Amino acid sequence: MGRLLRVFAKIKRYSIYLIIGIITNIISLYLFILCFEFLSLPSLNSQYISSSVATFINFLLNKFYTFKSSKSTINIKIIFKYLIGWIISFIIIRLIFSFFYYKANLDSTFSYLLALFTSSIFFFNWQKKIVF
Repeated sequence: MGRLLRVFAKIKRYSIYLIIGIITNIISLYLFILCFEFLSLPSLNSQYISSSVATFINFLLNKFYTFKSSKSTINIKIIFKYLIGWIISFIIIRLIFSFFYYKANLDSTFSYLLALFTSSIFFFNWQKKIVF
């Protein structure tokens, strides 16, 4: 019975993370499209704006809902670890987007979605194992 409860707890955590990830990735995608396609900002600037906003929202939601960090305050170590993961994730997005958009000539939205999906897998593991 205890093992079954642990399995359900893991499923619940992954489900919450998935929902939060979908929400923040949609925010990131729409902000990227707004900045890149409609405001004609360079892709790097568009990525920075969209990623920064979505990551901030993602941090707060995951801290309090997915990983339920035992600390009620946000300390500098947690922020630093999270920012390191964000920088790595940003680089992953940049490399994947650049490859698919500039080299493979795919649509910017599809290229960004591929990059978001890949970086989300990395970032979940980073948050789970390093940050929270």
